Amino acid sequence: RDSNIYRILEEVGFKDATPHCTKTCVAAGAIVGEDGRLRMPRSVVDNALSKAQRKLTLFAQDPEFDLDLSGTRVHFATAGAAVMIADSVKNEYRASTSRDLYDLARIVDSCEHIHMFQRMCVLRDIEDNYEMDLNTTYCSVSGTRKHVGASWGHYKHLEKTLEMLHILSLI
Repeated sequence: RDSNIYRILEEVGFKDATPHCTKTCVAAGAIVGEDGRLRMPRSVVDNALSKAQRKLTLFAQDPEFDLDLSGTRVHFATAGAAVMIADSVKNEYRASTSRDLYDLARIVDSCEHIHMFQRMCVLRDIEDNYEMDLNTTYCSVSGTRKHVGASWGHYKHLEKTLEMLHILSLI
């Protein structure tokens, strides 16, 4: 247990933690430094690890693709944020689009040995950050039945995105 991660969490910490994260972590013993960084003393990390779930399932949209994370199981996922796509028809690179992300999710949906989908490209056809987050989530969730890992450019976009998915009956 004597690894550099304790030192990093205690000395470097996290920049720009969300207000909810900061409040929750401080209640558990974390410290916000004068520089605004959220730091985790070793005792906080050890306490969290002692309470951590040892059997965990990541639920997919289709139960056939649920991922059991317990034991020594290994699962493969896509990831990345490519801003260019190799266009094999025109033999050139072009800006990645919403259609590309959806198509990549459809491909992953049929790949037996890829177990979950995470965004593989940036939607360069959408400039507004909120619209990009919304469309990235939509293309990912509608393109595959597998578990989808996601991120948002701003935490406030998450709630609106989940509302949209619920309205569209995608969650």
